[in-house]
Amino acid sequence: MKLFLPSARAVNLLLIIGFCAVGYALYVRYLVIEQSGVGLACQTGVNTWTCIVRRVAVSLFAYSVFGVTAVAFATINVIWPSLAFFALALAATGLGIVLYNVALSALAAALLVGCAPHPAPPVASEPAASPRWPAERARAWYAAQPWLIGSNYVPCR
Repeated sequence: MKLFLPSARAVNLLLIIGFCAVGYALYVRYLVIEQSGVGLACQTGVNTWTCIVRRVAVSLFAYSVFGVTAVAFATINVIWPSLAFFALALAATGLGIVLYNVALSALAAALLVGCAPHPAPPVASEPAASPRWPAERARAWYAAQPWLIGSNYVPCR
């Protein structure tokens, strides 16, 4: 199984995408959808960008599009890990959690966290050899060495 391990630059890109998605979702939810003044103006037939965004967000919420999209991209990312799928799933998850599709978006967030790289379990191996030699082995090694010439001492001053 291929682990998804983004580089530092990719992590910065993912942070920007995640924060922008959540920030825009907060803007849409609290300043466009839940503002009574904006809602009244849009219901009277005003056709501004804000009213279009409001209609689209409410329509997408009604069919759980944010949550379904987040789960779809997160599932694809679990099967084929890539930065593009992770970024799309992250953006859809951020939008879905803030814009009322919490259950499906939370499932997508769990899938994204579940596909994060983790260290491999330790492999059972032979016990490590003792780092200290027995005295007989050390004496035999020293006896096999030629006469030492020179010095490896460097004074500190």
